[in-house]
Amino acid sequence: MKSTGHAQAGSRSAWLATLVLGPPTLYAIVTGLKHYTLNFVDCPELAFGSNPATLLILGIIGLIALVIWAVNRKWGISLYLLLFWPLAMLTSAYYVNKVLRTQIVANLYDEAGQFTRRYLGNDASRLLVAGSQVGGLYRALFQVDNPMAGVLEIPERAPLELSKDSNGNDVGPPYWRS
Repeated sequence: MKSTGHAQAGSRSAWLATLVLGPPTLYAIVTGLKHYTLNFVDCPELAFGSNPATLLILGIIGLIALVIWAVNRKWGISLYLLLFWPLAMLTSAYYVNKVLRTQIVANLYDEAGQFTRRYLGNDASRLLVAGSQVGGLYRALFQVDNPMAGVLEIPERAPLELSKDSNGNDVGPPYWRS
């Protein structure tokens, strides 16, 4: 049986793609992505990178699949689709769920935002949520559920300057803005 172009051994374009994709993949495996903060919101399919051992194992499998693809596209694609991709998705789903399970119970920021929404109602459009923990501020703002409400980050233990916004502009007390 004659070989098709798709399974052609060692085509130039396949080796070029391998030379382009291989080094960054190898770099990610060797460094363990220590210089990067993976965000499950932006890229949940890379959640397996949050565990160094999983990143190492899946990185090696992915790199092997890439090299095999350069030699024989049919076998490389099969290894990628039947081994690497399912393992990557399963492990990513596991790590994303592990993180999300910690968020089931409302924390202090969630409760503050929920209280504020119930207490202020429509007046929340003039609200400015202020504090030093940006992640928590946005959690509270999410619970307030008003697109007109804002966030003001201030340094930890710094006094709240009611007459200035985060850019130093005069705004007056946040709740009284109109």
